[in-house]
Amino acid sequence: MTSTVSVRIKGLFESGLFTDVSFLVGDNELQESLSAHRCILGGASPIFERMFGGNFRESNMKDMKILVLDVLPSAFKTMLKWIYTDEADLSLDNVAPVLYCAEKYQLSTLKYECISFIMKNFEIENLCQLFYQTRLHHVSELIPNMKICIGMNASRSLSSDSFLNIKHN
Repeated sequence: MTSTVSVRIKGLFESGLFTDVSFLVGDNELQESLSAHRCILGGASPIFERMFGGNFRESNMKDMKILVLDVLPSAFKTMLKWIYTDEADLSLDNVAPVLYCAEKYQLSTLKYECISFIMKNFEIENLCQLFYQTRLHHVSELIPNMKICIGMNASRSLSSDSFLNIKHN
């Protein structure tokens, strides 16, 4: 049976065969265990490369387990899928957390895809929610332009459902 490298890598992602690293992702209420392959992640991200190839005792463990408390499991899954397949299932609900993952793990192409998605899909009606999400996930690049857009369209943006549904912390 012949297949392309990308099809075989996607198959590894979907099957979970031969994984050698586990991530416990999310806070206590929403924690989820996700498995991956160190060689795939290390080839995609300089952060993972240092994590797995560095001179750390953990780098040589047979089955490495890593705790990731500051990321939503769904965003981490989207990031993993992108690393394995070059496909990111982005939506207005998940783009800010996925962008946070892209920044955290220095995945510049995924970061660009997220920023492009936001620029193509934002409307005044959802701008406040996107602004809230980008601040929540410490994505500072978009904030100045979003502030300007909100200010220029204050009455529409501040009366939108997007603004009214923002969680107050």
